[in-house]
Amino acid sequence: MDYELLKAKEFLNVYQFIAGSRYPFHYVDFINQEGDKKHQIFTFEVESDQSYRFYDVKIELENHEVVSTKCNCKEPLMGNLCRHVAACLVHYKEEIFALTDEEIQAEVSKNLLEKYYEDATKKEIVIKKQIFLECELTFVYRENEATLKVKIGENKLYVLNNKINQFFNAYETQEGKVSFGKDFVYDPRVHYFKKEDEHLLMFLKNIYRASM
Repeated sequence: MDYELLKAKEFLNVYQFIAGSRYPFHYVDFINQEGDKKHQIFTFEVESDQSYRFYDVKIELENHEVVSTKCNCKEPLMGNLCRHVAACLVHYKEEIFALTDEEIQAEVSKNLLEKYYEDATKKEIVIKKQIFLECELTFVYRENEATLKVKIGENKLYVLNNKINQFFNAYETQEGKVSFGKDFVYDPRVHYFKKEDEHLLMFLKNIYRASM
């Protein structure tokens, strides 16, 4: 995943990110950027998608982290911000979270190191394998119900089903293994997910824990 997209998703929750993505891009104008590498303030003008109004948005960052957001609209907030701020963060993420060449090189090195770990018992470097995640949401309109099927795997995907609690425990603690048959055993020490999948897993985990 691009660094800028990752940073936007780190700050926004799922609903905020969706709302920002759906807001028309041509309604959002980038006005100004001021500050230095460590502290920056971005100013935007966002046209309302419901009336002939324009709103002023300010986003303040310190060391590439969003520390405050402001908008002079009176729309209901989604958590701690409105749709206009979310739209600015999504549509102008490349400008807001831009890195210098040195920072990009450091970020790439960090991501590469995350895919390896040193096994203390074998004293060797083990290459981690990427695990794929797939979510299938089915609506039953007549019964007003929805079912979610979560699958993970390498070459073949396996449904979590009754192993979901065991999987989340292993994923959170980075310990233990979960067997899905002879062809696939999930081991957090040797498997990793893409960054966007990790965010989705955290969202699913919170829903699952809340329903217990």
